[in-house]
Amino acid sequence: MRKLAPIILFVGLLHSAPGAALDVWVSHQVNFTSAPGAARYDPVRSVIYVSIPGAKQIAVVDLHTYAVSKTIDTPGDMPRGLDLSADSETLYAALSQSGSVLVYKTQGETFSSVGIGTQLGSTYTWDIAETSPGVVFASAGEGDGGLSYIARLDLNTMTATRVANNQIIRASPIFGKDPTGNALYIGEGFFPNSLYKLDITQDLAPISMTAPFDSLVNIDISIAVSPDGQKLVLGGGEVVRASELTEDGYVGPGVAVYSKDGASIASAYGNAPLAIHRFDTARLDEMEIVPTSCNFENYLSPPEIPTAIVNLEPAGGWVVIAPNMVCITQRVPDEIFGGAFE
Repeated sequence: MRKLAPIILFVGLLHSAPGAALDVWVSHQVNFTSAPGAARYDPVRSVIYVSIPGAKQIAVVDLHTYAVSKTIDTPGDMPRGLDLSADSETLYAALSQSGSVLVYKTQGETFSSVGIGTQLGSTYTWDIAETSPGVVFASAGEGDGGLSYIARLDLNTMTATRVANNQIIRASPIFGKDPTGNALYIGEGFFPNSLYKLDITQDLAPISMTAPFDSLVNIDISIAVSPDGQKLVLGGGEVVRASELTEDGYVGPGVAVYSKDGASIASAYGNAPLAIHRFDTARLDEMEIVPTSCNFENYLSPPEIPTAIVNLEPAGGWVVIAPNMVCITQRVPDEIFGGAFE
């Protein structure tokens, strides 16, 4: 895997109030020769973990140097989905080809893998989500012949179980994790693009709700869940009521994420260059557009939607991954400039 030099751009955005400080943003583009799959931010170590399926590696990008500081090799396996434990001590990766979950200890840099292919009904592990300490859910996708399931792995007891009513959920399903710990959402890419809600307060995580037939689109691109668990934003820009799985509004048609306080939604789209569009959560009005200097290969007609977006909080900013790069956008504190922008 070869890393190219990052591209940097500063962008100033004025607040509406006279004399208010200026928000200054800086973006860094890190290019890869093989497409990234997923990303997770580790605030303890100030790094980003990026899965690179084609290279059979997980790249570790240092947020001080904006360069790949190391790689975690997964020989014989293609790492797809990633998740990081709440304490940042354990990184999980869906290992496609062996039907396994990688368990990587970030402190000692040791790792192991646990096979769950029998429970998945497939060796093509696709996405992963830790819902409580040591408890992870996995889906299966690409190459599974259409017959795959959702598995729950409890590393505390080293047991794996097929969940979600033993229902076949196929076509590279992705997860959306409820921060309250009550539900896990699954977006299925196979027509009619079903959206499922699992009750993860129960060990067998039954399906508690399914979206009305063919009512939502782009479910398999991204699912963002609000901090209070009340709303979802899908990759097509639909805002969905968690209580009914019905549409409640619309924001930009990109991969989205809620701010930590739930007050805003960031949606990333466009490829020449990429931009971050921020929306007010209550009104769904666009608040601002944060331009970046990042450009990515576009395989779709406009609007060009990247692969995923991750918050960089509490510092402020986002990580966006796209077919050939990672774009890191961060807020620069105004005091760095000695009030020059006031």
